Amino acid sequence: MSNRRRLPALVLIAPALFFGDAASAQGSCRAITGGPRGDACAAELTLTEIRQRQMTERLAAVRSAPRAEQCRVFRDHVRMMADAACVFHRCTTGHHRGENVAHMQGSIADWNEIIARNCR
Repeated sequence: MSNRRRLPALVLIAPALFFGDAASAQGSCRAITGGPRGDACAAELTLTEIRQRQMTERLAAVRSAPRAEQCRVFRDHVRMMADAACVFHRCTTGHHRGENVAHMQGSIADWNEIIARNCR
């Protein structure tokens, strides 16, 4: 393999936690009123799913783009995942919440590592 490492698959796979436990994500998230069963949360969860799909499309679109453009999209992806972690933290409960928040946080850590290695 050359020195230029191949970029990861466009899926969100990561075992490591970035923020620590799910409770620590709460401090950096904006408040969503109404709690997990409220209309605001239902809307936020739907928008989060749409944003994740859009970001997957953006990642695919820059696969062969110049590095600077890729890096901008990578950073946008990290911001979207941080927002998603907040929504999952506020709008889901129990095991589902812990699993989704940890998944987002782990993916954030992975993408931050990719950005650190490949983007200036």
